[in-house]
Amino acid sequence: TPAETHIYSKQVVKELSLLQGSSLKNVVVKIKGTNKKATGDVLFTHFGLSGPAIMHLSEDIYDCLQNQKVILQIPFGSLSRSEVEDFFNKSRTKNISILKTLEQCTTKRIANLLLEKGKIQNKKINEISKNAIQKLKDALLGYEITVDLVQDVTKAFVNKGGISTKELSPKSMEAKRISNLYCIGETVDLHGPIGGYNITIALSTAVAAAKNIIKNNL
Repeated sequence: TPAETHIYSKQVVKELSLLQGSSLKNVVVKIKGTNKKATGDVLFTHFGLSGPAIMHLSEDIYDCLQNQKVILQIPFGSLSRSEVEDFFNKSRTKNISILKTLEQCTTKRIANLLLEKGKIQNKKINEISKNAIQKLKDALLGYEITVDLVQDVTKAFVNKGGISTKELSPKSMEAKRISNLYCIGETVDLHGPIGGYNITIALSTAVAAAKNIIKNNL
């Protein structure tokens, strides 16, 4: 099954098309209703979402999709709740526009998008209703995006599953039950996040198997 891959979201394609090609830096992405989360960059694409945080979380997203609807909570910036509240409070004191307030918390593109989606005119912040202000804060801290599909094993960067490591000799990668049968790389139930872990697993298991094969003159 896929372990490190992109995700498809019709909501992103329809609602957030203006963000295609842009990214969020070092944000915490959560699966709503669970304790599953990942930290890293998020990239908005023409089909949904990608980037390190999405790929790290895709394994859990895939598992959750087998039993339930999956909604991701993605902050539109790296500010904490208290920092967002502080920016809004200072804006109220100065009574600056809601657009300028949002631009202090996120990118100009996202700020305009949030106003457009919320059907909020760019007025002075004190002219905006409390309900509208709260919705903007919630969106900044965790915009909810529904996942439709995870890319399958043919397109995934990394897949999970395979022969259990308990069935293999760790020094040679030879099967314990069948002599001269070696399992390496993704044939073994062993994987890690993107960033070099999986190529290291592939190379190290291959070297271990090759050394044993040469040693036994197979």
